[in-house]
Amino acid sequence: MRAMTGYGQARKKKRGEEADIIIKSLNSKYLDIEFHHLPPQKIALEVKLRKLIEKKIFRGRVEVYLFLKFFSREKAVFNFPLFYDYYRQLTRMAALLKIDGKLSIKDFLSLPGLVRMESSSKGEDNLIIEGEREALARLVEFREKEGKNIKKEILTYLKDLNEIIRKVKKIKPKIGEELGKEDIKEEITLITFYLRRMRRLVNEKSNLPKGKKIDFLAQEILRELNTCMSKTKKVRVASLIVKGKTCAERIREQAQNIE
Repeated sequence: MRAMTGYGQARKKKRGEEADIIIKSLNSKYLDIEFHHLPPQKIALEVKLRKLIEKKIFRGRVEVYLFLKFFSREKAVFNFPLFYDYYRQLTRMAALLKIDGKLSIKDFLSLPGLVRMESSSKGEDNLIIEGEREALARLVEFREKEGKNIKKEILTYLKDLNEIIRKVKKIKPKIGEELGKEDIKEEITLITFYLRRMRRLVNEKSNLPKGKKIDFLAQEILRELNTCMSKTKKVRVASLIVKGKTCAERIREQAQNIE
């Protein structure tokens, strides 16, 4: 079980260059990823970075902050085929127009397409990807640690709920005798079933999302408890049901924090 809130940071350095990656996650119904400070020339890299997160995180709002320090790797690339074509055309034109003059390299530099600037960013991209992997691993570790705390709380509420239902079951036969139609046997049976399912779900070792399922079961328990409350007029049973509703509501609150 994992919480949706978490934090992870990593700093990668190589030959004076640096990539500092911070990832934080918050509660959300769906997976929502947002990148901050990603340079425009790295837009293509965003797809790879996003896929790395989607493999590890299933639910929550994930914000990635990138603080990059890279040296310029731009280099000039000369288009020789185009240069020779320009040269032939200009030489032919000079001969036709009988223009006497020598062509220098300066004459060609202003012509379009002869020189372009290229940047090599493979090393930079690898550094960013390594940094995100490390920060992501720490985020997952953080979420798992928080998830263990939430699990303990939910199991405590489940234990209290089971005890409440056990007490209600002891009182139930008297309700049938005294009030006739106020039988809540079916509701209690359903609540017991939902409690067993939830305990099994909470104790599963799988890291697949559980928050929505736990929330659904807690809602079903609350619904059955509300039905019990509407049926019974016995003070002791009503008091126990109120306590049970409080436990179920606390479970729902915790479910909002679970992935």
